[in-house]
Amino acid sequence: MRKKVILILGASSDLAIAFIHQEIGKYDYIIAHYHSNGSRLLDIQKEYTDKVKLVKADFASIQELQNFIDEIKSGIIPNYIIHFPAVECKLRKFEKIAISDFQDNLQVSVLSVILILQNLLPLMAKEQYGKIVFILSIHTITDGHEYISDYLTAKYSLLGLMKALTVEYREKGIHINGVSPDMTETKFISGLPRIAIEKKKNENISKELLSVSDIVPTIAYLLDEASDCLFGQNIGLVR
Repeated sequence: MRKKVILILGASSDLAIAFIHQEIGKYDYIIAHYHSNGSRLLDIQKEYTDKVKLVKADFASIQELQNFIDEIKSGIIPNYIIHFPAVECKLRKFEKIAISDFQDNLQVSVLSVILILQNLLPLMAKEQYGKIVFILSIHTITDGHEYISDYLTAKYSLLGLMKALTVEYREKGIHINGVSPDMTETKFISGLPRIAIEKKKNENISKELLSVSDIVPTIAYLLDEASDCLFGQNIGLVR
């Protein structure tokens, strides 16, 4: 029976932590990447000593990224991957966003996973099986939001990558799909003005933001055998 080994990129996020707590029993081994704020992951590792490996790396650093890839390839190769990393979203007019901010978003969210997958996808293809989930944004399905062009540029780039890799790898048994949540009540939005958050709440039918518990089941579904018929799909989640 094939062992289930999952690589979680950006595992210290609220959404990733919620996923691990709910789904850890379904996997034989978890490789959890983080850049900072790894205290909650350390607590999980203490509880599941032989099941969870933590790997720290700053994806904005090419050297740290390469070291991370080398470490992953030297161990148990994952057949499941979730990609969470994103630069904190801030509201700014397009002309006020520095080119370096676009570069940071693309490096952390897109270029890093390109290099990771260039190394891991051929190994997964040899086994003729793998599942990858990209965490995107509802704005890749609906009209984009104003003042977050650097963030949306990275998310649309990930969407394009997902579609391109699906065409290339679906016949090799690799399922690559995306989840696109609307604004979610997590620390990720802590830098946004409260008025913008309240405005978004009022626009929703439920008058509430999504919670991590609204999103985890969809991620889990895309990694489950029940979703074996899905390739290159982008699932939107709203309240």
